[in-house]
Amino acid sequence: MEPYNINKSIFRLDKFMTKNILIKICFSCAFFLSTAVYFSNLGHGTPSLQKHLLIFRSLKELKLWIPKITELRNQYYKGMEDLLNPNKPFKETYDKLFLSHTTVLPFSELPQALILDRIRGYLIGVMNSDEQNTMKAIGQLNPLKLQFNPGVNSFYGGFYYYSCGGILIFAKFMGYISLKSNIDFYFLNPEETRRMYILIRSIGVISTLLTGCLLFFWMGSLSNYKNGFLSFLFFIFTPGLITYSHFAKAHTYGMFLMFLGFYFSWKTIDAPSKKNYLLSGLFLGCSAGSIITNLAVGAILFLVEFGKNNWKFKPTFLNKKFWMSCIIFLGVYFITNYYIFTDFSGFQRFLLAIKEYLQGYDESYGEFRFSQSMQFLKDMFTSQIHWSIFPFLMTGCIASAISDKLFFKICFYIFGFLLLMNMLFTRHPGVNMRIMPLVAILSTFGCTSLLKYNFKLFRGFIFIYIFFSISLSFIKSYFYSTFNQEPDHFYLAGQWTNSQIPKGESIGVMEGILSQVLFPPIYFLDYKLISIPVSLKQLSFTKENLPNYVISRSIDHPILQKYYEIAQSWVQPNKFLGIPFETKGIFSGHVDLFILKKK
Repeated sequence: MEPYNINKSIFRLDKFMTKNILIKICFSCAFFLSTAVYFSNLGHGTPSLQKHLLIFRSLKELKLWIPKITELRNQYYKGMEDLLNPNKPFKETYDKLFLSHTTVLPFSELPQALILDRIRGYLIGVMNSDEQNTMKAIGQLNPLKLQFNPGVNSFYGGFYYYSCGGILIFAKFMGYISLKSNIDFYFLNPEETRRMYILIRSIGVISTLLTGCLLFFWMGSLSNYKNGFLSFLFFIFTPGLITYSHFAKAHTYGMFLMFLGFYFSWKTIDAPSKKNYLLSGLFLGCSAGSIITNLAVGAILFLVEFGKNNWKFKPTFLNKKFWMSCIIFLGVYFITNYYIFTDFSGFQRFLLAIKEYLQGYDESYGEFRFSQSMQFLKDMFTSQIHWSIFPFLMTGCIASAISDKLFFKICFYIFGFLLLMNMLFTRHPGVNMRIMPLVAILSTFGCTSLLKYNFKLFRGFIFIYIFFSISLSFIKSYFYSTFNQEPDHFYLAGQWTNSQIPKGESIGVMEGILSQVLFPPIYFLDYKLISIPVSLKQLSFTKENLPNYVISRSIDHPILQKYYEIAQSWVQPNKFLGIPFETKGIFSGHVDLFILKKK
């Protein structure tokens, strides 16, 4: 079986298009356009003075409440320590820490301590709580004291946190941030926190753009730069990448490291030097060290070596260099995540906490749920990538499976294995980001396979459909980027509430949950916040029990439909340029939000 070496272009345009220089100019234009889109609005939803002044009328007023807010924060961290302590009863400790809102009786007023505890997240957090955990984990690091343990309750891997910490230290050296150890400083200086979030999020953007560059030049060197350019377009206009590159999360960073590791692993076929084996194990190990679900990318080392040896086990396992790369892969993971093993019982408790937290979600790590796996696969082609790429991807997968082109066959096996692992064990859209370069490669191969047919009308249709698919993917990606624009609906709702609802009024909070993804920032301490139960079973109430206002993301609740009317609303867009798009899975402040007034 021979390596991938296609000399024919999928495009047959004029003679000028056959020159690589013009393709590279087109790539440069597309790259700079993508850079502008990806880097736009990196600070969306982060702490700001404007948001602070929706909660407190001045920083002086906020300063009066900081001691109490800090005390409640310390109580929360103490609760996390208890949760991870194997000597404490798990279920009881979990419920006490995460289900405290259930202690508020239906139609009762939220206590001030609970409100202040929730205000903390509005002051220093963002809508996606995973990002807050990233910042907390980085805050645990202190290289000067040889403290490299981000805590076993950190969601991602040590290598990601060390990389983030390095970026912040460099930014401090350049005078962009201060890196104070006093939490009071960040409560009173939200712009400092905002800059830190922007820096960490920029890692995801840079990783995505670097992956696109590697994809273009790698594919260009393997075949021709026109195929490389097409692969780049399929990749960079992936809607899911717009969403996940704007989070302080490890998914796109792990994707780049995985693809870089795959590149060096592939180089071992033509140049089986120790350097290439070492680098492949190193970068794949760094990818796994950035997020535990990427331990699965270690399979790339085996699949490339297995394919290189004509799919025979014996020469694969007899290659000492292969085993060296495997040892390096595992060694990098263990070194960058050593703290898991020094406190393994705490790590096990953390996994229990994640499993408990995700019981109501489709992910439910570690549990096989076939029906949810099928729904996840459907969501992949509606939220993560555009459905129009499906024919090319499927054609590419089939063509790869039966092809004698080793490169594509290996890409197909890696793609299938990593997708299957996610479908079976995590069902998390972020984990799927690691396969997006492979989706682009296989889709490009699908195009080349379809364009081999000499029927002109069919080829013309394929050219048109390529343009159609890439255009729709770009439009959807740009549409997703608009969800990062400010001000968002929560900010506008906070402004409206503070200016239109008088001080002392009662405002309903669904289930009594004050969260940035459910409730806008308002002068919380100025109002009587009343818990509205979702379930009305075995509950009796009268209209007089109800608050005068309710703020909710939905108006489907029977109480809201019967006793309230809409005073103001903001509706999440689901169309762009008249084209409908799925918006499931987007963490954004541009959601449906309703302020209702009692009739």
